[in-house]
Amino acid sequence: MGSRSGEAKLHWWPLISTFFLLIAAVNLFGFLGLKPPTLSENRILATRPTMPHTPAEWGSLASRWDAYLTDNFPPRAYIIGNLNYARYLMGYSGSKKIIVGQHGWLFYDDSLHLSTIAGTRRLSGPEISDWVKGFQQRKEYLKGQGAKFYLIIGPTKEDIYPENRPSWMPAHRVDTELDDIFRAAKAAGINTIVDPRTALIEEKHRLPLWDGNESHWTGHGAYIAYSQLLARMHLDMPDVQPFPERHFAGIGKETMGRKSDLAMMLGIDDFTKVSRFTYDAVPTANDLSRIIFLSDRHDWTAPAVHMTGAPGGRTLLLLRDSFATEMIPLLEQNFSRIVIAHTQDGFFRKDLVEKFKPDAVVLEIIEPGLRYTMAPLQ
Repeated sequence: MGSRSGEAKLHWWPLISTFFLLIAAVNLFGFLGLKPPTLSENRILATRPTMPHTPAEWGSLASRWDAYLTDNFPPRAYIIGNLNYARYLMGYSGSKKIIVGQHGWLFYDDSLHLSTIAGTRRLSGPEISDWVKGFQQRKEYLKGQGAKFYLIIGPTKEDIYPENRPSWMPAHRVDTELDDIFRAAKAAGINTIVDPRTALIEEKHRLPLWDGNESHWTGHGAYIAYSQLLARMHLDMPDVQPFPERHFAGIGKETMGRKSDLAMMLGIDDFTKVSRFTYDAVPTANDLSRIIFLSDRHDWTAPAVHMTGAPGGRTLLLLRDSFATEMIPLLEQNFSRIVIAHTQDGFFRKDLVEKFKPDAVVLEIIEPGLRYTMAPLQ
């Protein structure tokens, strides 16, 4: 009996030791005060399972606990961050949503593998005709409301910096569906589309318009787009014109060690910190008394009215995605009131037009999203 008891103790001892070593390892990072790498996975992590009440919930309990423990294992961010950084140094990505290009540049993959900019993803002729008709429909509707309609593209950096693309892409810029759309629009007499790509390419050797870790342009890139947009608006509204870059010297700033979205998605942001010039978060965003939110949401995508205090009395309706964030502080110098809505809530907002009576409506959209913007108005 004594011998069998001893064998049982020996049998359980490795399991007990492993358990306590695992607990120690899990808590080691906290004991040492180590900060985990920033990891933004662009998804909601699994939450702690609640007590099951139905047979189906009991049946899925094990898998839900597995997902929760996997997502919330304390060393997880360290493991993913270090592994992805090692892969990054070898030119590979540890995420399906990130592509590592040449010279260490990162690119966002929305599951289309950069096919829009590679020129392989194209709208058909009838689809382009429908897009043009949708634009004309919006233009005519806004004309009846006393407003002008403008569209500006937020370029992807693989379009502006082809030299940093992954090696399997064309090493030079090619015709894309954007060029197809713009040619058709011009042929139809549409002249309020602003394409800042040429101006950005001309300036990219003088100023850092993007960096390798971020999908969005810097403040310098946003200024170029702003000046192109305002120059076009000036033809219709002579009192609206772009201010020179020196006008914004007081609100632009160089940010050191700024968090970069693509690097955070890989968990390597702490290994690849960069500085970049920005206008983001100034000036109105720091003064909530000048912002009127139009819904219960108060995040950056929430519809809101910015009361800027700028002279002239002009109202702008800005329908935007994340590329406009750097442009908003610049536009605030030209418009007394800016009504802002994210395109996730609609590419066109009759309700906001009819409520706020803007002088101009601007739709800002990232390149690959252009094809979706002109569905027929109801």
